[in-house]
Formats: sequence, structure tokens, C-alpha cells
Amino acid sequence: MLAKETYEEKAGSIRKAIDCIQSASKEIVDNKLLCELLAVILQVGNFLNEGGYAGNALGVKLESLCHILDSSTNHYRRKLRHIVAQEAVKKNPEIESIRSSMPTLQKASR
Repeated sequence: MLAKETYEEKAGSIRKAIDCIQSASKEIVDNKLLCELLAVILQVGNFLNEGGYAGNALGVKLESLCHILDSSTNHYRRKLRHIVAQEAVKKNPEIESIRSSMPTLQKASR
């Protein structure tokens, strides 16, 4: 009897978690601001790699998005992420509110 009660509780909790992840996934797929941000990242990457073998890329690997956080520039205390953010906001100022456009994402990432 105890196992059945525990199962029902855990199953309900798992259902909520799955629903949350599905909702967050839909937010990511449907988010126009995220699409614009990724387009800016691609443009900046193509600009930086112009003339090389990777200079005319059609997409970005997810792993390479992590490198944006760590990549330095020759400007004092500026990282590549600052330049990408600056260019994205120039293109569309609404990008600053990208987090609020995906409210379920923070909850689903736990």
C-alpha cells in the first residue's frame, strides 16, 4: 500500500516536470527573439572568421555557444559576449527582454 502511494506521488511529480520541460521547449522553439540572437551570433562568427574555412557558416554548433562566454577581445575587459550583446541590441532593442519572453525556461532548467 505504501509503495502505491509513493508511486502516485512520484508519478504526479514526474508528470509536472515533463509538462514544464515541454512548455519550456515550446517557448524556445517559438521564440523570435532567440532566433534573432542566434542570427546575430552567426553573423559575428562569420565576420570574425571571414576569409577562413569557417567564414561562411550556415549554422552554429551548440558547443560553440559556450565559447562566446570565455572568448576575449583585444579591448580592455571586453569579452565576445559583450560585443554580441551590443550588436544584438542594436539590431533589436527588445532582445534585452529575452529572459522574460521565456518564463518557464528557468523553472524547467532545475
